Amino acid sequence: MFARSRPWQALSNMDAFRNLDRDIEGSAKRWKKFVESECPEKEKFPQEWKNKTSLQKLCMMRALRPDRMSYAITYVHACPFLTHSRSL
Repeated sequence: MFARSRPWQALSNMDAFRNLDRDIEGSAKRWKKFVESECPEKEKFPQEWKNKTSLQKLCMMRALRPDRMSYAITYVHACPFLTHSRSL
């Protein structure tokens, strides 16, 4: 799974993402829905992770769904107000 990817390893070393791995394990059903979404960049991150900055959300997206990064970046760029409202 994503836990062995280089982006995931980088995230796990940052304070802003402390306990993300535990939250994913503890709320597997919610995270599975997000990760398996056809367009996860349009979904809200589960629990308190939805309150992260847009940059932090892009970092999580890269670790969880690298295949959707170009869409996530385009989505944030197309909705500039999102970068100020802490939404993705």
